[in-house]
Amino acid sequence: MNASQSNLLSSIIIRKANRSDCLDIFRWRNDRVMRGNSILGPRKVTLSEHKRWFNEKLKDPSAIMYMAISRNRKVGFLRFNVQEDSVEISINVNPDFRGVGIGRKIITLSSEKVFKKIAIPIIARIKNNNVASKIAFKRCGYKHKNRDNKVTTLCFDPKSLVA
Repeated sequence: MNASQSNLLSSIIIRKANRSDCLDIFRWRNDRVMRGNSILGPRKVTLSEHKRWFNEKLKDPSAIMYMAISRNRKVGFLRFNVQEDSVEISINVNPDFRGVGIGRKIITLSSEKVFKKIAIPIIARIKNNNVASKIAFKRCGYKHKNRDNKVTTLCFDPKSLVA
């Protein structure tokens, strides 16, 4: 890792997502690589669909959404969907910052914020061919839970932090 990448990673902060993030997340969501890795499929979403979804999620008490910022640049978006006995994480790294370790760093930072609120397992559902995401989550302590023909499910249980 070079000095620039190290500075980028060390200066990341996590804040709540807000309306000003909508268009950035929309652009990242429709990025070709992101669509290829999405468990929802490769279809582009329209701006009106995205705005409707985003505004609903901002109001949804079971959705926790964060924007990762480094050196005044938006570097990633994370969404946690709180369910009865687990929280499902979804991550989207800004295409301009892929491949430098942003994913791993923001998974760790945002998970810590969620654990302070809700100490239940976090589930990551990742397409089987999305090797980079599987590696990032495993390096953050997520363990293999199961796999079907399309998706690998990894789990991080905050209780495993207690020795």
